[in-house]
Amino acid sequence: MLIGLAGLLSVLLSDWAWSVRLNHRPPLDALFEAVRTVSTVGPVAPHGSNAYLVFASLAMLVTIVFAAAFTAGMVDRLLGPRSVGMVGPRALPRAGHVVVVGLGQVGLRLCTGLQNLGVGVIAVERDPAPPNLRLARALGVPVVIADAIDSFVLRGLGLDKAEAMAAVASNDLDNIAVSVAARAVAPDLPVVVRAGDHEAITETQSLFRIGIVRDLTSLSAAYAAASLVGLRPHSVY
Repeated sequence: MLIGLAGLLSVLLSDWAWSVRLNHRPPLDALFEAVRTVSTVGPVAPHGSNAYLVFASLAMLVTIVFAAAFTAGMVDRLLGPRSVGMVGPRALPRAGHVVVVGLGQVGLRLCTGLQNLGVGVIAVERDPAPPNLRLARALGVPVVIADAIDSFVLRGLGLDKAEAMAAVASNDLDNIAVSVAARAVAPDLPVVVRAGDHEAITETQSLFRIGIVRDLTSLSAAYAAASLVGLRPHSVY
């Protein structure tokens, strides 16, 4: 869409500049004729040199391609599976945000919780049609359909300007791979990794320093057990 829009504007400005500087047309008349060229109607009347006539003819043919690209991009943005807006609550934040990889129940709740705290979020999901995409769109969560293991994607999400990243997909190995890719792009970025009892997790811990580990399953079980026996726990260790 942006390529098509840039192409249309380039043709418009080029035709206007040619008419004003080389054909000595008044600026408003040149603008009117440039718009006619972009809309593939052509100049009001053939004037100027033969070179300009050739340029206008080629510009109208190129405009057809740029207009098709712009239309296709607009339709893809409006009807595609992405849930990113150019403005509004679903617009991508550029700095001070948290990148959440995985749009499952954990990822969606994390995104909405951060938004309630006033923190900008970007959800990244590899599945082109995740079950929670419609709900995320209704909640105003910007979602990018891409593979977060790709460093090019992470740079496009502004990872170097983000506050933190959370890899909370259902696959532990994918979360580890995402955290490694994130460290390569932003070495000092705080990264939260959702990891269970996969056998590769223990081996990975011996390869590099993961950081602080919290067993949420055991903590939740201890809190629930204490509550069921009539206690009122304030915290669990």
